[in-house]
Amino acid sequence: MVFKAYTDPSIIPHWWGRRRLTTMVDKMDVRPGGVWRFVQRGPDGHEYAFNGVYREIVPPERLVQTFEFEGMPGGPPRRIPGEAVSLERRGASGGSKR
Repeated sequence: MVFKAYTDPSIIPHWWGRRRLTTMVDKMDVRPGGVWRFVQRGPDGHEYAFNGVYREIVPPERLVQTFEFEGMPGGPPRRIPGEAVSLERRGASGGSKR
């Protein structure tokens, strides 16, 4: 279920980001080397964008992607690099770690 929550574009808007913001999936090409980009819009109309690249995908056991914040609304255009995020299924219980 956690793997699907990270890889199904119809589910992302229901959980990703702050509750007061609306999340839109701009791009989501779930394959190694594919890109993703989500845009969040606040009640004031400001938009916050995040993106990354899928590095490794082993359904439903492992997902590795980069994460980058594109900058604050009204601020100078800049990209703030993030980090690689990995999601792994571990153990017989099927627990996940992030």
